[in-house]
Amino acid sequence: KVEREKILMERVAHENVCRVYHYRSRPQGDGELCALILELLDRTLKQCIDESSDRRLPESEVIHVALDISSALAHVHEMGVIHRDVKPTNIMCSHRKAPQQQLVYKLIDFSVSAIRHQEQSSVSQTLHTATSTYLAATGTAHYMSPEQFDPNMVVESQTDLWSLGIVMFEALAGVLPFAAGETDHLKIG
Repeated sequence: KVEREKILMERVAHENVCRVYHYRSRPQGDGELCALILELLDRTLKQCIDESSDRRLPESEVIHVALDISSALAHVHEMGVIHRDVKPTNIMCSHRKAPQQQLVYKLIDFSVSAIRHQEQSSVSQTLHTATSTYLAATGTAHYMSPEQFDPNMVVESQTDLWSLGIVMFEALAGVLPFAAGETDHLKIG
């Protein structure tokens, strides 16, 4: 799983995607011990939201988040990758180097992403990973698009845009757009 994420993150290198500096693995028991050395980032978008007095970010900052992450998503989609788990804990922020000193937002955690084949514009919910094949309603329920809940539907890059819209709503309003139980009827048991 770690090797798959390393390969994905190298494949989707972009200023708004967390950088992988080094990967190391070694045999251990029946398996393998793997480690990634990633770019050091300050904190998650969730922490930024939680630290604000009313759990809301200024409109200008939410626009900044949207521009940075939509730029990252446009790039990864061009590379044939669908993230499938865009949420505030998978968006990190850090300061750019001088002279700008402004925040930059970066997408992290490609562990449940899907890879399209060149000839396909969408991804079947049955995914092949390095270790297994599984039917996947994968992601975090409150941020998942409706098609992510249905194993008979294909997931397209628009699913990430849906999730980014939920993130933006939460950052602006201080609450999720759906009540806690509203996504329960969509979940697959």
